[in-house]
Amino acid sequence: MADFDYQHIETDLINLNDETFRITTNREFTDIADSIKTIGIINPPILLKKNNNFIIVSGFRRIYASCESKIFARIIKEGSDELFCIKLAISDNAFQRRLNLVEQSRSINLISPFLKDTNMLSKTLTSIGLHIEPVTIDKIKRIYYLPKLIQESIISDTIPLVMALELCKFQEDEQTAFANLFEKLKPSLNKQREIVTNACEIAIRDDITILRVLNEISHIMQNIELDRNQKLLNVRTYLKTRRFPSITEAYRKFEDNVKKLKLNSGIKFVPPNDFEGTNYTFNMFFKNIRELNEHKLNLENIIKNPVLKTIIDT
Repeated sequence: MADFDYQHIETDLINLNDETFRITTNREFTDIADSIKTIGIINPPILLKKNNNFIIVSGFRRIYASCESKIFARIIKEGSDELFCIKLAISDNAFQRRLNLVEQSRSINLISPFLKDTNMLSKTLTSIGLHIEPVTIDKIKRIYYLPKLIQESIISDTIPLVMALELCKFQEDEQTAFANLFEKLKPSLNKQREIVTNACEIAIRDDITILRVLNEISHIMQNIELDRNQKLLNVRTYLKTRRFPSITEAYRKFEDNVKKLKLNSGIKFVPPNDFEGTNYTFNMFFKNIRELNEHKLNLENIIKNPVLKTIIDT
């Protein structure tokens, strides 16, 4: 059990620049300032004496939110080791709320130098309020080394963990470029993967940088007449066309020919995926027998139309 001294400490003696033990990513404190003014600090922050001053182990937001010249705090006994302070910092945060992935990563990176064994690390974290399975520790640990923009996107759920880990293989400026794009467009995970894959494959094929590929879509992103969804669609279309020009042209010709077939509104003509197979599909949608008979007549006319043969034999 931690043994503290409880004292009123002058805030001028607290080194606010030392964030060695900081866990929280939230730097806003206005939400708790009113509460502190009204009823004071319920859970005193934890301080460690260092060189005649104090550094914060836990309670950064509480200290920033306090307007008093002195603050009531828990002071760690002198001689306490660094691992003890780290455990206090993690537990004081983890037992109050669920830590986000960036905070979990910070916690792992703080404590892991003292606990090399992954299973022991997991057990220790669990004992101080942070339950992380051994198999995910290394994945979460890597978040700590990502650029701040990606970390912020992870916190806001714009970039899922699995995509953040994929971005680890890129250079920092490339990571930031993708994060900027995803933050503005808010694509789903599958669409994020599609964008990354196409951009990378274009760069490899054309022997250019990924940043140059992404710069090619700047005109789309800067178009004020497009909303976010339209920009996302245009970005995906551009990259797909750039990556697969022959397939894109094949789809364009297919659509042009399909218009000539004059399909009923309830019939859809579907080509093989990327034209890599030979199976074409007609999908029919109808509410009654009359509509079904109309589709039947329409299909009979389509079968006689020479354009259909052109499409299938292409």
